[in-house]
Amino acid sequence: MKKIYLSFLLFHYCVLLFAQTPPAQTWYQNSDGINTSVKERWNEDENGFKHGKYIRYDIASNQIKDVYFVKEVGNYSHGKKQGEWIGYTCCNYREESSIISYQGNFLNDKKTGIWKEFIQQDFLHGTNIYQEGTYVNNVREGEWKNTMGVMLGDGTVRTYAEASTRKGFKTIYRNGEAINAYDDKGIDLIENDKQENLNKTIETEFNNCYSIENYKNFRAKYPNSDFDSEATIRINKLESEKQKLILAKSEEDEYLNPLLQKWDSMPDTSKTVTFFKDYYKEFPNGYRKDDVKKRTDIIWNYYDEIKSKYEREGEDIGILNAFFQRYPNITTPSLDEWLESKIEKNASVYKSQIESLISKNTDESLKLALSKLDVINRCNRLLHNSYSLIFSIQHSLLNWKLGNTELALKEINIHKNDIVDFSSGKEKYSSVFKKYYKEYKLGYPNEKEVWKQILLIINQ
Repeated sequence: MKKIYLSFLLFHYCVLLFAQTPPAQTWYQNSDGINTSVKERWNEDENGFKHGKYIRYDIASNQIKDVYFVKEVGNYSHGKKQGEWIGYTCCNYREESSIISYQGNFLNDKKTGIWKEFIQQDFLHGTNIYQEGTYVNNVREGEWKNTMGVMLGDGTVRTYAEASTRKGFKTIYRNGEAINAYDDKGIDLIENDKQENLNKTIETEFNNCYSIENYKNFRAKYPNSDFDSEATIRINKLESEKQKLILAKSEEDEYLNPLLQKWDSMPDTSKTVTFFKDYYKEFPNGYRKDDVKKRTDIIWNYYDEIKSKYEREGEDIGILNAFFQRYPNITTPSLDEWLESKIEKNASVYKSQIESLISKNTDESLKLALSKLDVINRCNRLLHNSYSLIFSIQHSLLNWKLGNTELALKEINIHKNDIVDFSSGKEKYSSVFKKYYKEYKLGYPNEKEVWKQILLIINQ
């Protein structure tokens, strides 16, 4: 009944406003080409400034009808707002009444004194006080009571769940800026909000710490934070891990440094890509693996260079010999398999060329044949089969023919106990050597004497 009575009074007040003699000046809202509704009414002084009572109207519509209501009522004094001003909002079509939205005084166009600002809670229950406090020279000053939210000093809006239904919230302003805000329990909302923001900042900075220095700087900056003890734990853990890492690095250095010194001092002819295999087993995650890799990469880069020349630039077996001359002890499955397949392929081609040159039996042809045999024999580390031994026999016979008897005897002595593995079966080196000696009939220097020496070697 009380709410109905208040609504009746408001409606009666609006009726009284309309019943009063309106100001002299009127501005109409133009709709559909005609002046259909009054928008503002006011008086003017002799200079044309607004003076005296001022009324502004508004319209609210629903599907049934339009409702015209007073939006704002106040007074002007020679163009400046003076005295009490009241704003309204239409909220109830059935009663066609208005609800006060704000009420306060102006002095020379600036808000002053106590102001009350209202909001509509719902169509049935009227309004709640939103804020009530004092304006000084158009800015808020002192304590303001709140029921919705607080505009904080940094420009953000803080809304509280109970604010829409409970009174008692208040804000303290100084020069228009909120310096304190309290809920109905007296809690300082601004300070509480600042602390919450600080806590979020502290948590974010803590989560961004990854090193001992980070955590130490964090503790120095926030000595009493909730994360202080956890930061200490992590510092201790990282320092322990650091000491373990220092010890592990020291052990690795102690193991690897002698190997690197040995590698750097040895000639290329003694180096292999498997030289550091034990290091990799001992330190699979070693921090100095790059130091090792850059050394073995020299071999692989040279291998790639040889392979490129051989496959793309049309080089023959001779280019492979260059690799063996530099790294005769290289043994890795992938490298050996590739080299062996290429050498055997080229050796089969060389075989027919060598046979043709030997058949000519001239110093020039024999020297050329010997140069080709030199290339193959330097690669024979991979060719312990019929090809390598036949080439070795040819190599020895040509050296004997061209006067390099000592070299020929030395090579024969190396292979005297080898077995030649032909597709038709296996034969002793001595038998194959005798067969080639009789077949070529090159006319060797000191033939009888040297042949006796050869027989002594191969028949042992």
